[in-house]
Amino acid sequence: MSKLIVKNISKKFHKKTALQQISCEFSNGITALLGQNGAGKSTLMNIMGTLISPDSGTVEYNGQDIVKLRSEYLGRIAVQFQNQPMYKNYTAREYLFFCGALKGMTKKETAEQGERLLHYFGLKDCEKKRIGSFSGGMKQRLALCGTFLGNPEIIFLDEPSAGLDIYEREELKNLLCDLKENCIIIISTHIVSDVENISDQIILLNHGKIYASGSQKELISDIQGKIWQLPDVSIPKTELRIYHSNGKAFCISDAKPCAEAIQKEADLTDVYFSSLIFGENSR
Repeated sequence: MSKLIVKNISKKFHKKTALQQISCEFSNGITALLGQNGAGKSTLMNIMGTLISPDSGTVEYNGQDIVKLRSEYLGRIAVQFQNQPMYKNYTAREYLFFCGALKGMTKKETAEQGERLLHYFGLKDCEKKRIGSFSGGMKQRLALCGTFLGNPEIIFLDEPSAGLDIYEREELKNLLCDLKENCIIIISTHIVSDVENISDQIILLNHGKIYASGSQKELISDIQGKIWQLPDVSIPKTELRIYHSNGKAFCISDAKPCAEAIQKEADLTDVYFSSLIFGENSR
C-alpha cells in the first residue's frame, strides 16, 4: 500500500500565512481536505503535486522526498485543477490523446482507456465535437477523463464537482469509490455533500491549520449530543455559537441552551460548521 506523508509544511505568500506546520498522512482510499475558501486546501494540494515549494517541511512518498524522486513521483500522480486548461479547438478524443501523450501512454492504451472513460462520463457521443462547444459540466467531465487516464497511484482533485449536476456528482462519487482501493485519492472541497459518506479520512482545515482529522464517524462522535436546533427567535450571537443550515438556526453547546431548543443528531455538516466556529475563535 502506498503512503504519502506531509511533515511540518509551512507556506507564506508575501505576508499572508497560507499553511502553518501542517503534518498529515495519506494512504489508499479517499481523503477529503475540507474547509472554506482560503483555508489552505489548494496550497497544500499544490505542494503535494510539486507545483509550488513549501517554505519549510517535506512531503515523502513511500519514505522518499518527492523533490528528490521528481520524475518518478510525477509519473505516478494526476492532478485536476478547479479550472482545468483545455484547447478549445481540440475534440474530446484529441484532448485525451494529448493527455495520454503527456503521461507517456501508447496510442493503443489511450484509445482503450479513453473510450471506457468517455462512456462512463456520458461523453462517448461527443468525442468528435470540439471542446469550445462544450458546456461547463461537459468540460469538467472531460477533465476527469484526462485525470484518470494511465491509472495514477495518487489523484489530486481540486473542487471536482464544479459544474456537475446532482446526477453527475453521484456518478463521480461511485467512480471514486471504485478506484480507492488501488490508489490515494485526495479531494479538496468546501462542499460537504461531495465527500460525505465516501471519505475514509477527513482533514478539516481552517486558516492554514488542521482543526481536526479522522473518519467521518469519529468526527461526528466528537460533537454528538452538542448540536441544538434553536427556535425562531432572536438570540445574541455573543451568547451562543450559532450557525444556519437549510434555513434553520443551530448552535453547539454542551448544555441545552434554552427551553425551546431541540437536540439534533449530528452529521458532517455540523462538524464542518464546528470547525469554522471554533477554528475562528482559536486564530
